[in-house]
Order: sequence, then structure tokens, then C-alpha cells
Amino acid sequence: MSWMRFTKTAVVTTTVLALDMTNERRFQRQLKSHFRTVHAFELCMLAELNKRAPSARSAHPDSRNIPIGSITFHNKDPSMAQLLRVVGQKEAKPWGSLPTSALDARKVKKLGEGAYGEVFSTVWNGRPVAIKVLPFENNGCFYGNQSVEIPTTHAVLSEVIVMKELSALRDPNSWNSTPNFIEMISAQIVMGEYPKGLLRAWDAYDKLNESEHLRPDVYSSEHQNFILFVSANGGISLADFVLESEDELFSIIHQLVLSMVAAEAALEFEHRDLNLSNVLIDRNGVEELSYTVHGQKIPLRTHGIKVNIIDFTLSRISKDSTTIYWDLEEDTTIFEGPDAPQFEVYREMRENCRGNWEKFSRRTNLMWIVYIANRLIDTEICPEGLFTDKRRKELKHLFDRLAEFGSCEESLTDAEFYRDFYGKSIEMSHTTSQ
Repeated sequence: MSWMRFTKTAVVTTTVLALDMTNERRFQRQLKSHFRTVHAFELCMLAELNKRAPSARSAHPDSRNIPIGSITFHNKDPSMAQLLRVVGQKEAKPWGSLPTSALDARKVKKLGEGAYGEVFSTVWNGRPVAIKVLPFENNGCFYGNQSVEIPTTHAVLSEVIVMKELSALRDPNSWNSTPNFIEMISAQIVMGEYPKGLLRAWDAYDKLNESEHLRPDVYSSEHQNFILFVSANGGISLADFVLESEDELFSIIHQLVLSMVAAEAALEFEHRDLNLSNVLIDRNGVEELSYTVHGQKIPLRTHGIKVNIIDFTLSRISKDSTTIYWDLEEDTTIFEGPDAPQFEVYREMRENCRGNWEKFSRRTNLMWIVYIANRLIDTEICPEGLFTDKRRKELKHLFDRLAEFGSCEESLTDAEFYRDFYGKSIEMSHTTSQ
């Protein structure tokens, strides 16, 4: 969900739904001890990076029509007709065509806000969901005289495609599949005045949290376009999660590894921002999940928890002859961050790709998983007494060994490391490559 990154966010519920909201308050607490000027840096990053939209560029610039899924990119900005086609609509719908409960003020609660949109919890056809409501327009980035920056159709289209392709990997019958990318239930294009039920929820949030946005009716009109991203409930952010056992620790890592291997095989996927806020944990009691890599079924014992991966703002995917990615060289602020583990990964990625963000590298996903593994044995996530000092050192040594591989898939093909790191949780042969 591209437009929720690099923004001040207040979460007013203990359950984080399928949102790409940055847990900024916790993030700031973590960074202040490392770098006193983080606030100034963050404000700069907010101002600059929120101007950017993900790049959607052809791997073959001379090609005029490049298919990806059900949509074709042309060498000009995608049209509203293309966006409607990819969400399965012929025209923008009126708000009143949505499920009645979705806009019912008694069921709607605002959870947070991003650079361009508002995020609400509600009920969609009887199912608890999170919806992100995003205004957009065909040309330009500002609305009227209010200087309200909103994304273009091109940017929204890129976001829809990435989310749909990753959500499709949940199909267990696919040649490559994983259940760990957040389920995208629906994407809807609507037009018209901002609904009263959502405005009432916005007002309640503003009263408690002093919203940094203008009230949405500022850019609301009978002709204003909106896109609604409807996502499943994903659990709580890993930044707020507390481990209960070593089995849970390895379950999280193993689910992330297998998800990256499957997505890399299917879409040459790189997340490029797999920080703690973008990993949700659901203690749903399910004891086994199933993955498919190059047609090989891989069962995984999960010890009662499930990972859900969100926020694909910086992500890269390729399908057929099209690559969608964010060129981070257009704004290098993110590489100038404090001396903190998360920002070290950004810098390592840049060194790894040498500034060519279109090129695919399996190494970056492994970098993020090693980062998460080390954070899992920090005291904020791992309570005191869960591991002895000796065991913590042993785990750190295992994570260092993981970091020596070139990719997640490579770590699965080394028999000795497989035995030590994956144990009996993953039942597969030691060869996943075709």
C-alpha cells in the first residue's frame, strides 16, 4: 500500500489491521537513543519521499504495449480506463453502491492516516476489514487552491498491480505460492462526496489525535475520484509483538524465508522495506501452512502463528516484460538516516544494487530477514528470561551464518545449515531451484 509510508501515524487500536501504517512513535523511540537529530531527518524524509510515486518502466523501452496481468502499459501515462479495467469496473461507482455496513458510522473507526489517504476499520460483507480511502486524479498532484497533494492515476495503478500480483500468490494451486502476503479483498473506484459515516469517524479521530490532514470534505465533490483498498485483518505489528517461545521466533523467520523464495520465483520480487512495522503477526492457532516453490509443495509447522507481509511502497516486481519499482536514486534521503539497523539495510541495498533499482537481486530480501532475525532477540520483542545469554549468542551466530548466503533460496540448499537452522519445521528436499 504505497501511500501510507513515511508519514506521521497514530494507531488508536491494539489490533493492527492490514495496513501499511508506520508505527512512528515506537520507531522514534528506537532511533532517539542512536541519533538525536532523527526528528529533523524524518521531517525531511516525509516532505521529500511523499512526493514520489513508484516507477513503472518497461524492461524494453522500445516496446509500446507491455502486458502485466490484465493491464497493458503504454509509453504514456496510464489512463483512467486502464485503472478501471484492472479493478474490474467499466466506470467509477457511486459511494452508495458499496456494502451498506462499510460506510455505517456505527461500524466505522478511523485507524490512521498516510500521506494521501485515510485508513478505517469497518465491516465489508460481514467481514471485519481495513479500508484505505485514497483520492486521486488523472493529471497533476494538487487539488484546487488547497494545495492538497494527491496521487495521479499512474501511481494508483502501480499500487493496485503490485498488491494484486502479491495477493494472487496466496493461491495454493499456483506454481509458486505463499499465504503470507496480506489478502487484498477488493479495490474499488468510486466517485462523489465523501460519505458522512467516514467523516464522522474522521472527526472522532481528529478530536483524540489532532489529525495532520485537512478534513476530507475539502477535496470532496460530486466528480472527485477515490480508490478504496480493502484488505484482510493481518494481526499486530512485529514492532508490538512479544515472543513467547523459540518456536515462535523460528516460525516467523521461516515463514518470511519461504515467502520470499516463492515471490522471487514468481515475480522477481524484492520488498526493499521489510521493517518491523511491515510484518504483522496473527496468533490464529493454525499449526501448519503450505507453500509452493517451482511446483514443489512445502509444508511448514507454524506453532500457532501466521505472518502477514504489508506495505509495498518501495517494492519491485517483474512480470512478462514489465518491471514496476521505485527508483530510490531520485531521492537519496533515505540513505542518510541515523546509525540504526533499519537504515543500515537501506544503505546495504544501495551498495548491493549499485544504484540500479530496476535490476533484480535476491540478496536484498535476505538482508531484511537477517535484520528481523536479530531484532527478534532484542529485549523489546524477546522478554527477559526467554533465552539464556548462551542461547542468545548461539542464535546470533546462526543469524550471522544466514547472512553469508546470497539469497533465501540458497540458505535452503545448504544441507548443514538447513539442519541447524530449519530443523524439522520445513519438510522439503534440499533443492528448490529448477
